[in-house]
Amino acid sequence: MATLPPDDDARIVQIAERTPNFGFLLEHDHELVLLGAQAESYVYSDPNAAMYKARLFGELLTRLLVRLTSCRVDGKRQVDRINALHRSGVLVPEVKNWFEAVRDLGNRAAHEHYRRARAALSAVENCFRLADWLHRSITRDATHRVFLAPQPGTTGPRPGSAADERELEKLRATLAEYEQRLARARELYDGDVDRLERERLAREQAEHELHQARRDSESLQEFITAQADELEQLRAGFTHPGFAKASPSQRDEFIERAQRAARPPMNEAQVRAEIDQLLEQAGWRVQDFNMTNLTAAQGVAVREVSTAVGRADYLLYVDHRLVGVIEAKREGADLTAAQAQAARYASGLTNSQMLSAWRATLPFQYVCDGNETRFFNDLDPEARSRRLFAIHQPATLARWISEAEEDRQAPTLRARLRRLPRTFLDNRPLRPAQERAIKGLETSLAKDDPRALIQMATGAGKTYTVVAESYRLIKHARARRILFLVDRNNLGRQAQTEFSNYRPPTTAASSPSCTEWTGSPARKCSTPPRSSSPPSSGCG
Repeated sequence: MATLPPDDDARIVQIAERTPNFGFLLEHDHELVLLGAQAESYVYSDPNAAMYKARLFGELLTRLLVRLTSCRVDGKRQVDRINALHRSGVLVPEVKNWFEAVRDLGNRAAHEHYRRARAALSAVENCFRLADWLHRSITRDATHRVFLAPQPGTTGPRPGSAADERELEKLRATLAEYEQRLARARELYDGDVDRLERERLAREQAEHELHQARRDSESLQEFITAQADELEQLRAGFTHPGFAKASPSQRDEFIERAQRAARPPMNEAQVRAEIDQLLEQAGWRVQDFNMTNLTAAQGVAVREVSTAVGRADYLLYVDHRLVGVIEAKREGADLTAAQAQAARYASGLTNSQMLSAWRATLPFQYVCDGNETRFFNDLDPEARSRRLFAIHQPATLARWISEAEEDRQAPTLRARLRRLPRTFLDNRPLRPAQERAIKGLETSLAKDDPRALIQMATGAGKTYTVVAESYRLIKHARARRILFLVDRNNLGRQAQTEFSNYRPPTTAASSPSCTEWTGSPARKCSTPPRSSSPPSSGCG
């Protein structure tokens, strides 16, 4: 970013402090702040100028992106830059549409003298979306920003004809929708407040922000009007060395972030809707507290239930027993702190909740921000949070409960991994390297290491080592699924042979093969042997 003379720099800072929607761009580019603020301040006093400034905002942003990403552009028009950035992957379709909308309205303003306030408001909103997208693409900031629509003041539109009156009514409806959107975004779910009180507090917060935004907008318009000539001279002298060309690796990283940043972070209300969908997809029946019916399904998730220490976002019931809790947070929130909150609810049950609880401390604890879900199983020997791709099915939790009741000393897979036998029985004696590999792997598993690497020479028997270890995990740790993944068909056939020929130590060579391959060699469908002996490693 260019260094400005003190007076010019002070002007930009004053503008950034007054604009409700573009001040956060100050750390990226001063001219973007100025153009966004000018467009915002002209929405009602001069809608045509607002759309024109919005077009300049979009054009400047595409030029900066082209320079940053070294994108090749065939042509000098804005549409050429937009299409080139889209082809290179910088702009996903939604972001491309924002640029196109700003360009189209700017062209109408420049060539047709179009001056409708609602159209100007839409152009400024799309500039805000682009600004927020740029900021999150560069900084990874997960702040949930909401467009604060400029409010009409003394220079706002006035009805003249009947058509003007209809347009003014549409504008009022649009502003009311913006206010409702802001209130939904400000709705907070923490604390012991019911839905009606929560909505009232959110409305009050939205009204306060809009009142402050109106004051800032009036101050911004006065400042820009008073210094219009100086600001135009200032804009003419801007340069942008801060957007220097990125290295190939930096370019790829930026494009990846830009693609993710197309979707704004979810607020708490949106996260709740996402969690409801995740639960339903996993087979849970989601219910409100005042409509609780634990017989409706095997798994029932009850929203917003008061415990002895606060209001839990969801309590989970499996087979009529209270077994878990979910704590929901806005996207980007600290899930470590949320995990501590979930643990507090899991151990802070009321007396009536204790009567239906499987354990005094609910073992299955989830935290979710709509994008990331983390799980904490209090039954594990050294329980710790881990990331999931989805919430577990009720049947899975029911099975874990059954396993824990059957073996209280080792209630979970992680616990059973710590007591694998140290002796190695096998129909075919293991080589020293194979035995060392299995011992090393099981030492890692016992320490809950998430990853382990076995490195063996070619011909040392790697596949048989994995087959033998698979049997041990199924037999002694009660593992249910083991994925054996290969990247070539011949390796798949080799693995099939080893699994098919393997015989558990207790069955000698009498057990029939139980392996049946379908489709890819890396995927196996299995049927159990017809004997009462433990299943072989191919029957997982």
